[in-house]
Amino acid sequence: MFQALSCLPCGVAITATEPPPADTPKTSLLVSLSRASLRENDNVSLTIWFSNDSAVNLTSANLSLPSLEKLTWWDASCKGHISPTTVPLPAVPSHQVVSQVFCLKSGSEVDVGNLNLLFTVKFSWQTGTTSQEGFVSVEKPLNVALLGLTRWAEFLSASPV
Repeated sequence: MFQALSCLPCGVAITATEPPPADTPKTSLLVSLSRASLRENDNVSLTIWFSNDSAVNLTSANLSLPSLEKLTWWDASCKGHISPTTVPLPAVPSHQVVSQVFCLKSGSEVDVGNLNLLFTVKFSWQTGTTSQEGFVSVEKPLNVALLGLTRWAEFLSASPV
């Protein structure tokens, strides 16, 4: 059933549609940073939770980590480099959550500033004999600082003259 209500004089239209079919997954993605800033020769731990809040089993899921200049992705121990930046996740049964920990490292050179890290999980599921696909994404801010300082004014005021 489709209903449309309109308020022509005020220019507002409200539309109600049917809810999605019961065999469409409802997913959530959460990313937690151990801290919101990173400096040169540093690392920050990230934990990612991907949940399947529906009665539909997900047959595959792939996490895309953001590609960043001068920053690299590592496993939870910060010892195993991750490349490429698409990581397969296990199949996620209905009403289950998977989590994974990563390490983001900087080198001796960094680009100072604020970054938005985009994390995306592309997933698939079966509807009868048809494979369906979807995705969920979330952005997390990260501040990259030089010498642990976020602004040159802080650096200059902290330096002896």
